[in-house]
Amino acid sequence: MIHIVHGVGGLERSRVSLGEPSAFFENDDLRRFREASQRDRSWSTLCDRISFGLVLAVAATAVGLLLGRKVFGQRLELALRPTTETKWRHGWVEASPGHLRFHRYKWQIRFVSSDPVDFAVQAVGLDSGKRPSKKQLWSVNPSLHVIDIDTDQGPLRLGLQSHQVDTIRTQLQPAGPPS
Repeated sequence: MIHIVHGVGGLERSRVSLGEPSAFFENDDLRRFREASQRDRSWSTLCDRISFGLVLAVAATAVGLLLGRKVFGQRLELALRPTTETKWRHGWVEASPGHLRFHRYKWQIRFVSSDPVDFAVQAVGLDSGKRPSKKQLWSVNPSLHVIDIDTDQGPLRLGLQSHQVDTIRTQLQPAGPPS
């Protein structure tokens, strides 16, 4: 193989004269081509890893939601407080006509509940449009709907999400006198 090397304008070119006629590259062009293909490979690897991570995150979220529903069921989660207090207690409830069983979350952790507290519901108020005060922003969602209920242990306020108001009102309504 014979190499002819000549410089034109600061670039050196090498040409294989007895080899394949298409094997003609500038040294700088070859180096740039190799660097660009290496960058493309590393960029492609990064994109593959990000794509895999996103697919894995979506799958884990779906499994978590399904497993959470299986373990916890469709809970009615809410905030509750006696009307004489300002601190909201967070938890989930079991509601039936005239009866409310409140399971308070310990340490604000969803899967650790304290012993349930039972209330005999005597009257359920309307959704009057009351909201928790903005001062309580760190302890309770300010967009909750507040409804008042009268119980055997005194009046309570329930902080509910808007889609839960009708459900809880119909479930808690005390049974009327037998006719």
